[in-house]
Amino acid sequence: MQRRSFLKYSALLAMSSHFPLWANSEKYDVIIIGSGLAGLNAARQCQALGLSYLVLEASDRIGGRIKSLTNVAGLPELGGMQIGKGYGLTRHLINQFNLPLAPPTQFARGQAMSINGKLLDAKAWAEHDINPLTAPLNKLHPAALLSHYLKKSPVFEAVDWLADNQMKLDISLEKHLLSLGASKDELALIENSFNGISLKHHSALDALKGLNARKNLGRGFDMVVGGNQQLPEAIAASLTRPVQLQQVVTVISGNKDNYQVSCSSGEQFKAKQLIITAPFAALKHIDLSISLSEEKRYAINQLSYTPITQAIFKVNSAFWLNDNLPAGLWSDTLIERIFALKNKAGNVSTLMCWINGTNALALDRLTRVEQHKLLVQQLAKVRPSTKGNVELLHVESWANNPYQGGAYAHYQAGTVHKIAPYVAESEAGVHFAGEHTQPLLPGIEAALVSGMQAADNVTQLL
Repeated sequence: MQRRSFLKYSALLAMSSHFPLWANSEKYDVIIIGSGLAGLNAARQCQALGLSYLVLEASDRIGGRIKSLTNVAGLPELGGMQIGKGYGLTRHLINQFNLPLAPPTQFARGQAMSINGKLLDAKAWAEHDINPLTAPLNKLHPAALLSHYLKKSPVFEAVDWLADNQMKLDISLEKHLLSLGASKDELALIENSFNGISLKHHSALDALKGLNARKNLGRGFDMVVGGNQQLPEAIAASLTRPVQLQQVVTVISGNKDNYQVSCSSGEQFKAKQLIITAPFAALKHIDLSISLSEEKRYAINQLSYTPITQAIFKVNSAFWLNDNLPAGLWSDTLIERIFALKNKAGNVSTLMCWINGTNALALDRLTRVEQHKLLVQQLAKVRPSTKGNVELLHVESWANNPYQGGAYAHYQAGTVHKIAPYVAESEAGVHFAGEHTQPLLPGIEAALVSGMQAADNVTQLL
């Protein structure tokens, strides 16, 4: 988390001690912390089971890491984007709420590349003199190199990822790729579009588990027509008790059958049990004055989250006609990848710049004004034809969001056996949900399943 955001969140915690606490007289069966898909589906399940519940959300919106920019042409999805073909629960809920699904047709085909300052069409990559790869790998797009090598790894079922004989793979992804024959040039190309902090940081076992889990759910994905944000909104609308927004939880105290949740507003709420869906990157900044095992506290403090920053540019004129290259871009620069999005008329209208890892963290250390200036300058430097033809509309940093702390959870090399067995475990009347608690499922599906599971866990203790 960016230091500025941490200080802001810490200030809220400190300020809360100066507010008079007043307790809500109602004692709920369960308080749910967080209104992302996990929290909302947990509330929906609790409602169906006849339990009294309260959902507290720190921010001013529901949806967590689902965020559709519905006011921007091309409908950029800043958070959860993919609704996989095998997302059973997700698709069931979407059908229940009569939300239309469609394949992602807004992404323009083709891509330019910028490698070592050279601008070229991706179609020319295989035979270009800037390509350091030898045949047959020279024909692979750099973004395909990681999966190429991971497929050469030992095969195991995703459900067996925590078996003792798999722990030898809990090494850095960089070390594992080198053992599979990857060259330093290949590692550099993989790093440029790696969805993690870095190859040195990320556990190879975690990466392989993710690959196997996604494989089990089939290929291809859809999106909700009009924006994925409609799914959390539909679930929230089905709840008889509205989500309480801008309730920043500062202290969780008490014990089984008698928990108290204190907020920066000065309000205090009571419940017999809790479902905590806040990402651990945010949860670790809350005063947890409750009985938790050392293993659980270690997991909360050490689970890693992937920093991702997205920059959205409005296209004012067809700059790609000036350099005769596709509008999209893959690069080895700060701006990393750019996806060109089409409007309803089929014309490229928006650029979504997707920045991961250390580059995202570097941007997070800047002020908003500095970020905007640097992004515009970098894009113009990498793709001169964009100068004066695009306009920066929005920057979204998930790592810099004090209530998220990153885009999604991952495991640092060497930590899987120390953390993974304890992430999802309930302790007394405290249950945990969120994508981080369902390691065998990806993204949106993981969040929804975890919420349902947590609600079921509540009923077992009533």
